Amino acid sequence: MSTFPPLELVRFRKKSEEIEFLFQFKIFRKIKVNPGVRTITVCSKYVAIGYNCEVLLHDLRGTDLNKKYNCRENVSLVKFRDDKLLGIGMENGEIELIGVSTFNRIKSIKGHKSSVNALLFSSNFKTLYSCSRDFTIKIWNILEGTCELTLNYHIDNVTSIFLYNGKGENESDYLISSSYDGCVYFYDLSSNTNTNKLELGEPIEDLIIFNDKYLVLAVTNIIKLYTLEKLELVKDIRISTKTIFHLNCFREYIVAASFDMCIYIIDPIYKNMKSIKIVSLFHYGTYLKCASIYGDVLCAADSLFWYVQYYTEGQRQIGNNKQKHTTVCEKVLTMETKTSASVALTSRRDFFFFRADSVKEKIYVYSNKTVNNFVKKFKYHDALMEMIRFNKGSILSYLNYISKHKVFVIACRTYSIEDTVEVLKFLKNNFDINILMFEFLFSFFSANTWIQTTNNEDVLLLLQQLQKIFQNILLFMKHFRIDSLQLPVENVCSSN
Repeated sequence: MSTFPPLELVRFRKKSEEIEFLFQFKIFRKIKVNPGVRTITVCSKYVAIGYNCEVLLHDLRGTDLNKKYNCRENVSLVKFRDDKLLGIGMENGEIELIGVSTFNRIKSIKGHKSSVNALLFSSNFKTLYSCSRDFTIKIWNILEGTCELTLNYHIDNVTSIFLYNGKGENESDYLISSSYDGCVYFYDLSSNTNTNKLELGEPIEDLIIFNDKYLVLAVTNIIKLYTLEKLELVKDIRISTKTIFHLNCFREYIVAASFDMCIYIIDPIYKNMKSIKIVSLFHYGTYLKCASIYGDVLCAADSLFWYVQYYTEGQRQIGNNKQKHTTVCEKVLTMETKTSASVALTSRRDFFFFRADSVKEKIYVYSNKTVNNFVKKFKYHDALMEMIRFNKGSILSYLNYISKHKVFVIACRTYSIEDTVEVLKFLKNNFDINILMFEFLFSFFSANTWIQTTNNEDVLLLLQQLQKIFQNILLFMKHFRIDSLQLPVENVCSSN
């Protein structure tokens, strides 16, 4: 009687050589956050962190100053005017102004009907601008605490506002706003009129003005550059397959925070108008919640920690060789970029390009008793769920096994909503550009055609998210001219 050979599972651990960038923001301090961190802001002396219903104050070294402000509602935003005044926006639409020295309320402002998304203080500190999820922008007199003007030309959540002083013929103060309605409005504060409008038709997450020449928009995972003068599209910058939720400026660079757990610092016009360069990149442990930059200080928070990072310039010498390593982030990304033998594409959340010779792989081969017992009894689906729940790092070796034994469809077939949700979450968070992953994806939808008619809200939401991810991957590959993979994403995700 033959014995059943145990299934060998393989885990790859990739270790990249230390990456050298044009510059770095070195982590000065890493501090564990309380549950429910929502927002962070930094000024010349302090860092303020907003949690569910409280705001804590720290110095620039990350030291807790034992100052806490308790809010009546959940905090949506914190923003320093300077080192003397802090603005707090809340989810019920209220705005509170806090004196930093005493950390007590100076003034409470009411008017918005929903969550406050952004706060801006005028240069003379007399006027406050705010935008909200209630589709409106409000202009406040800080001294009197009254609303002087409400702008309601947006028809969806107003995500960002920016104050800009025009140059030359357009010398005036403009309030620029973006919204999920896909529009950018230019409001002339001198004449109280809308002077210009840009329509994109896609939700806009954030906006900034770069070098007084360019309007920069975060549209899902794409950074769009427009000329300020004529609002002409200069280029689309794709550095991630995840949403870019925050934009800022640092010197002559753009800072972009993404839900791929990274903050990118980009030279958007490197050498010529077609090229960009990622001059620095920071990868965090979990998904980022918020980020803020002031001068040479970068502060960011994920679900586990918040970080104080300081700008450091110069290149570190390695041994006796002064030449830097060639890394992904030092490569010039252009619209003409093509793949080569030394460059590979990956959908991992940390990097999109890496040198093949700069990655060292350690291979761990092991066997899992539970998985072996399931496979021995031909319970391929149970073995698959065991891998998804407890052995994600070795999933490719199991997918390879069921592919060779032609039981992919059998392993994928399920009528359990719980299992379906787990598989869709796995695909959403762990999908890699690998032929086995594509076979898994297609087999799962082929084996479970009932998904096309399901009314389960969790399944439908995950299908929508998965569809968006694959559309982003397609756009990303198209940008880098990777034409060998033609993926029928529309067919795969049409079930939603």
